[in-house]
Amino acid sequence: MGKLTENEAGVKGKDPQISCRPARELPGGRCESRAASLKAAGAHPPMMPAIPSSFRPPWLPAAEGVFLVGGCVRDLLLGRTPHDFDLVTLGEARPLAEGIARALGGRPVLIGKAPFAVYRVAAGQTTVDVLKAAGERIEEDLRRRDFTVNALALEASGGRLIDPAGGMRDLAGRRLAAVSPEAFEHDPLRLLRAFRLAAQLDFTIAPETQAAISARAALLSQPAGERVREELYGLLACRRSHPRVAACAAAGLLPGMLGAAGSSAAAAAERRLRTLARLEALLEEDGGLLDPPGGKAVAELPAGEMIRLKLAALLRGEAEAAAAAARLRLSRKDAAILDGLSRLAPAAGELLARFPATSPRERYAFLREAAPVLPGAVFLALALKEAEHPEAAPGLHKAAFRLLSDFREGVLAERRRPPLLRGDELQRELGIPPSRLVGRILDEIALERLLRPGLSRQEALAVARAIARKEA
Repeated sequence: MGKLTENEAGVKGKDPQISCRPARELPGGRCESRAASLKAAGAHPPMMPAIPSSFRPPWLPAAEGVFLVGGCVRDLLLGRTPHDFDLVTLGEARPLAEGIARALGGRPVLIGKAPFAVYRVAAGQTTVDVLKAAGERIEEDLRRRDFTVNALALEASGGRLIDPAGGMRDLAGRRLAAVSPEAFEHDPLRLLRAFRLAAQLDFTIAPETQAAISARAALLSQPAGERVREELYGLLACRRSHPRVAACAAAGLLPGMLGAAGSSAAAAAERRLRTLARLEALLEEDGGLLDPPGGKAVAELPAGEMIRLKLAALLRGEAEAAAAAARLRLSRKDAAILDGLSRLAPAAGELLARFPATSPRERYAFLREAAPVLPGAVFLALALKEAEHPEAAPGLHKAAFRLLSDFREGVLAERRRPPLLRGDELQRELGIPPSRLVGRILDEIALERLLRPGLSRQEALAVARAIARKEA
């Protein structure tokens, strides 16, 4: 929602601007929409005199002073099918929300406090946010929103389109323009949202809006880390995010996005952006690195894993990973993964660079340590190396395929086999108490089993006794 700056901080799980899938996806993750096809034909998106009967949901009351607003109107005009709706009323929000809840078979949930209170009704794939207008007229409410393409309203009673900020003109031009430069001061998160929206909609950012963002870049340090994270993750989720991230860097937004890590990243932005660009190319090309050609595609990796990989591409070392995790308020799990990627990807790169000279023990020891962040650490290692030395790509790819094959056929397969010795058995056989030594011995037995697949239980005990004697 372009207006509810306070409420946005407390609402999770709902993108305030992109609420549906594109009608058709083009190569590279771009969307072909009604506006794009009209532009190609030299036409403008149609002015909608009424809500189409095929669209009008049964829960929408044909009441005076009730309006569909924001992203759902924009998406409808772009030929998309909205599932998330913002409904603004000039009257009281609660009775309207209760009526919609009865129609949908749900119940209204109050989010936030006045004057930013929202009643949310969720049922199935449909989510409706109901709120009272800011001002006595809908035009006042719309002029307080973020971008002109989100400052559109459809009157529920008659379907009249209300466009006080020129949003239809910008939709036709596939242009993202701020309603006013002050929009960024009312909610500085909009500085980053501009690039996320432009990437998802495949829009350009108007020059005057770009200038306003650059002039206010320092304000991005103000929004809560959770809010910045949601916008940044939305941007990185795009298949080719690197041109937009580069634009963020040029506008001076990296420190506000990544905290202290962003200041370092800004100083060496070109190299890091090359790494991100190469990583996205690797993720899209696949190259059969995860499985033999014809196997599982890299694009099928979980979206969250790819987003963390892209974030790690912008960072260098454990200190920057920790700073970014603090700024973005990452969960403990995500912070640990980001730390592991930043720490182990350079080590993986060095291993790949001298792969023919490495021993099986060295490779398996690395794979066991890096297992929680594989295969991501290998892809990030390739991106780091190839961004600086593209001519080395063929040899690095061969080494990466062999290393990931060792991981899949060795480490992962070994973990599925019953252990030769459990910790309690080891303590009983060696007469030692529970300690870190037990864990180290079990790790060494697992590594030895990778090197000697036929290792017996008695041989494993011999390995354990040798380590225990050495530690005594």
